[in-house]
Amino acid sequence: MVLRHQLAVLCRQVAVPRPSWADRAIISALARLLSRRRRCHLFVTPRTLLRWHADLGRKVSPATVWAILKKAGVDPAPRRSGPTWAQFLKAQASGILACDFFNVETVMLARLYCFAVVEHATRGSTCSVSRRAPPPAG
Repeated sequence: MVLRHQLAVLCRQVAVPRPSWADRAIISALARLLSRRRRCHLFVTPRTLLRWHADLGRKVSPATVWAILKKAGVDPAPRRSGPTWAQFLKAQASGILACDFFNVETVMLARLYCFAVVEHATRGSTCSVSRRAPPPAG
């Protein structure tokens, strides 16, 4: 039934499915009735279904998510007593580089290709500029 309703929604759309509020509610409710194998054919992911539940005003607690994962045979990640993200970055700062490649149009309509690197530990930056386009990847 959910697949038929999903097909009806897709037939009303031109390119990208944009289900209405009612469509989201029906698909979310009926998706629970599908087997795990058939759920993979939905045009929405499990994460999207959870977001729709939140948008519809249904709160999903961490315990509920844990129960769903356990029922599906997926072990939830254990609580970690390790470092926080900020502590991890601070410990690894000497080896982290942020890189970006971009182009800049000048006032004289010339295009410059730039490669910038910022060292996380010292926040020092280096920028390399070229007038020639980089070779194609591959």
